Amino acid sequence: MILGLIGIIVAILLLMNPMEGTIALIILLGISLMIYSIQSLYLIFCISRFVKDYDEDHIIEAKWKTIDK
Repeated sequence: MILGLIGIIVAILLLMNPMEGTIALIILLGISLMIYSIQSLYLIFCISRFVKDYDEDHIIEAKWKTIDK
């Protein structure tokens, strides 16, 4: 939501002053990419911690049996 509001402000700035608006748009793109990267790293950290902490007792051993009709 915050990035949407910032995008509207940048769009207005682009209409008023294209050169400064272009710089603001590049900054917005850089901030968006940094936020996305931080979210991805956090997700990788959470998943790897879950996999590491996952107990092997949850694995169910099963034997297959054929049933004759």
